[in-house]
Amino acid sequence: MLMMMMSLANHIAVDYMYQRWVFTLDPERFPLELVRELVDTLHSNDQHYVVMVDPAVAHAPNRNYEAFDKGVDSFLKYGNGSLYKGVVWPGVTVYPDWFKASTQEYWDDQFLTFFDPDTGVDIDAL
Repeated sequence: MLMMMMSLANHIAVDYMYQRWVFTLDPERFPLELVRELVDTLHSNDQHYVVMVDPAVAHAPNRNYEAFDKGVDSFLKYGNGSLYKGVVWPGVTVYPDWFKASTQEYWDDQFLTFFDPDTGVDIDAL
């Protein structure tokens, strides 16, 4: 006997992001209106939408990338004030400095803006 199983959640890694930049959507493959439609469909079937969020932020100065532009004061820096950089999914990246008091506010603001159920991507978990 063949039984069909329905998934309780749709998990997605970094593919929804524009160039793997955290707090973005790929406008061609994951336009906001279609992502919102997908989430509504999942919710109407008692399913959940779960995304991956990587704390590495693409080093993208002068590229109109809000997560980078608003976070410069919250990223890890060397003693000389230059940004500490690494390389992961989006290429050259910077990282939140969790020892700095203002970093949590910056990070929370990015989540609240991007994952706003009314204007952004409505998620159920990370």
